[in-house]
Amino acid sequence: MVKKIFSYIISPILLITTSFSFTSAYLFWIKSFDNTIDNIQKIESKHKFNFPIVAFIFDPRDEWQMLDILNNLSDKFGANKIYHITLSPNNYSAKQVADWKFDNQYTIFFQLIKRNNLKVIFRTMHEMNGWWYPRWSNPDTFKEARIHVRNLSRKLWLDQNNILFDMSVNHRDMPTKSTPSQTASLITCDQKSKFTEIKHQIFVSTGRKTEIIEKKVPIAQSQLDKLLNRPIKYNIIKDTVQIEYPIYKVETEKQQNCYTFEDYYPGNKYVDILWVTFYNRWKASYNRHRLLPEQILNDKDWDTLKRLKSFKKPIFIDEVATTAVRYPWAYNQELSRQSYRNDYDLKNQRLVSLKDFMLKTPEILGMIYFNIDYTYWLTHWMIWEADRAIINLNSNKFYSATCDLYNHQSNNKKLLNLFNSKKDLDPSVDQNARLLADLLIEKFGVEESIKRIEIISLKSKSVALNNLLGDVLHLLKIAWKGQK
Repeated sequence: MVKKIFSYIISPILLITTSFSFTSAYLFWIKSFDNTIDNIQKIESKHKFNFPIVAFIFDPRDEWQMLDILNNLSDKFGANKIYHITLSPNNYSAKQVADWKFDNQYTIFFQLIKRNNLKVIFRTMHEMNGWWYPRWSNPDTFKEARIHVRNLSRKLWLDQNNILFDMSVNHRDMPTKSTPSQTASLITCDQKSKFTEIKHQIFVSTGRKTEIIEKKVPIAQSQLDKLLNRPIKYNIIKDTVQIEYPIYKVETEKQQNCYTFEDYYPGNKYVDILWVTFYNRWKASYNRHRLLPEQILNDKDWDTLKRLKSFKKPIFIDEVATTAVRYPWAYNQELSRQSYRNDYDLKNQRLVSLKDFMLKTPEILGMIYFNIDYTYWLTHWMIWEADRAIINLNSNKFYSATCDLYNHQSNNKKLLNLFNSKKDLDPSVDQNARLLADLLIEKFGVEESIKRIEIISLKSKSVALNNLLGDVLHLLKIAWKGQK
C-alpha cells in the first residue's frame, strides 16, 4: 500500500509559467449587493452578464455565512470563476493577528478554499494606511501579521494554484497618532509632509594649515632714551606657524512624521497583487468635491498610481463606486434624496468616466465595483456611507452605463495566468509529503490518516521513508488541529 501511494507522489508535476501583459482592456466585476451567491446569480441572469470574478466580504460575525458560500461556489458558478474574498479580523489589532489570535478563522477559511479547489484573491487587513481600524498605524506589527497569515496558508497546503494574496491600500495615506478607531483624529500624510529634513554639523577631523604671522619685537633703548622717556620702537618680524582647526560636514537627517502604504509593505514574497480603493460620494452624506478617477489616483500631492507602479506588481482596484447625488448647495438630506431619486444621468456619466479611465490606464488591470447601498435607498443617513449601487434588484434600479463598463472588459485569461502550480509552500516540509498527505486525507480523512501513518512508521525500517512519513504526520497534525 505504501509503495502504491508513494508511486503517486513522485509523478512529475507540471509547472505553469506565469505571464502577464498589458492590454487596452480590463476586468470588471462587482461586489454582491447583499453578500450572497443568489444576488449575483439573479443579476447575471436578468442582465445577461457573466462576471469573471465576484467579491464577498466576511468578518467573524459571518462565519456560518462564509462556510455556506464557500462550500457552494463551485456548484453555483462552475470552475472558471475567480473569487475576491475579504476575511477581516474585525477589531483585532495587527499584533493580535501576528500572535495567532485569529488563526482559527483563517484556518477554517484556508481549508474551505483547499477542500473546494477555489481560485481566490485573498484580502485581509485592507486599507492599512488609514486611521479607522485598530490593525493600522503600526507598520512593523502589520508586516509581522501579514507574513504570519501567508505562512499559515502555506502550512495548510495552499499555494498559487488556489490563492493570491493582495495588499489593499486606501488611495490616500491617512494615519493617526492616536489609538486607531472610527473616531480617531487623522494625519494627512502626503509625500511632502511624510519627512522633515533636519541639518546637523558633524565633526570630521582636525585640520592643520600654515599661516604667516607678524610679531612686534621691541628695539633696545639707550640710557638717554629711557631718561627722556621716549616711546619704545619696534621691529616687525614675519614668522611661519602651523595652526589647528576643526573640520565639519553638514548632514541632512530625514525624520519620519507619519506612515504611508510603502511602510506597510511586507516584501515581494508576501504580496501577489496590489489593490487600491477609492470612492466618489460628493453630496451623499456631507459636503465633498466630486473628482474624476484620474484626478484621484494621479493627484500630485499623493501620486498614488505612480507609487503603486513602482512595486512592479499587478494593480487592481478592489473598491470603487460613485453616487448619483449632486447639487450646488450645502448638504441637505432631503435634497440628497431628491437627487438620488431623479438624477440617473449623473451616475451614468461617472460610470462612463470610470470606463474611459480604465481603458487609457493599462497599468490597472481590473476593478471591483462596490454595488452597495448602505443608506437603504437614502432613508437613513450614515456617516461615510452612501448609495453606491448600480444594479439594485430590490429597488429595480439599473444604470445603463453598467453595460458600457461590462462590455469593454476583456476575458479573465490574464488573471487566471496569475494562478499557477508553483510550489511556494512552507520550505521546511518536503513537497512529496504534501502530495501524500492530500491523497490520504481525500481517501481516509485526517484522523484515520494519522493512525495509518503512525502504524506504517513503526513497521518501516527505511530511513528515507521514515523521514517522508514524519513530514506527512506533521502536516496531518496541523490539519487535525485546524479542524478541532
